[in-house]
Order: sequence, then structure tokens, then C-alpha cells
Amino acid sequence: MTKRSIEMYERTIARKIDSGEMKISADENELNWQSLRDEDEREESEFREIFGLFAKKDLDGLRERLSEIERETRLGRRLGAKAVDEKFEILFLLRKLGASVSEEEEQWLRENERDSDRDFIAIVDN
Repeated sequence: MTKRSIEMYERTIARKIDSGEMKISADENELNWQSLRDEDEREESEFREIFGLFAKKDLDGLRERLSEIERETRLGRRLGAKAVDEKFEILFLLRKLGASVSEEEEQWLRENERDSDRDFIAIVDN
């Protein structure tokens, strides 16, 4: 498991606890570990997909993925923290590829950068 996967896993657990979907207790049987592993695998797959588009320098594919994320967020199909992470990654990658990024998107990047994003930025910059 990569550092990124571990961070995504931790965020997944935190979201589930915050939403009431998961409860912490002394009895570990209450935790649905398979559900967490499945979600972790989906998130890792989505991350690989985004990075694959970046590797192919597929600006249209990245923009399309960004539109999907924004649409799913508006429809309530995607949790806020996950959507923020993916949107940040895509906008950063678009900017890294030299694509035009609107002033609004630049502002969004500045407002939503977190400490965990610095690791992502360091990986992409190397």
C-alpha cells in the first residue's frame, strides 16, 4: 500500500465515521472491513485512471473527468472530501501539462490545497 493509498483509506474511514455509516467500538466485528477495502480499491483505480490520462497528456480526458466529478457532486453522488481531492488532482495535473486553467479554477486550487496535497505535488513534480 502506498502512502497515498493509506491517506485515502484514512479519509474513507473518517468520512464513514462522520456520516454515521461506521461506528467505532471495542468490538471490531462492527466494522465492515470488506466495504472499506472495496472503496479503497475503487479510489485507487480512479487515481490510476486520472494519472493514466496525465501520462498520456490527455487534456480532453482530464477535463471530461473533472466535469463528471463536478456533476456527481452536484447530484450528491460523490462525497465532498473525495470530490475535492480528485478535483484538486485534476486541476493541478491540467496546469502541470500547460492547459489553460481559469482564474476561478486557480483560486479554487489555492483555497483547497491541504498539507496532504503537498505530497501529491511533490510526486508529480519529480
